[in-house]
Amino acid sequence: RVYRISGSLGFATHGWYIETPADANGNKLLFVEYEQYHNGDILIKTFSPDYSTGRCMAGEPKDIPEGRWIDLRLSMPITEN
Repeated sequence: RVYRISGSLGFATHGWYIETPADANGNKLLFVEYEQYHNGDILIKTFSPDYSTGRCMAGEPKDIPEGRWIDLRLSMPITEN
């Protein structure tokens, strides 16, 4: 599936920037691909994880499971009160 995040300056420039859901054993519930555009928008694509080659790869497109989420660390524009 495809999700677009807008209104930020893009991913944070320091520290982590994306964390995906995992099961109790640390296995990823989603495989994620992402793009960041010059205007700060981020495009997130989610897939079922495919371990058939040993390494986690993108399988079939998949929605984020109910009750789960993807954590994103973003740079936000400074706003005046």
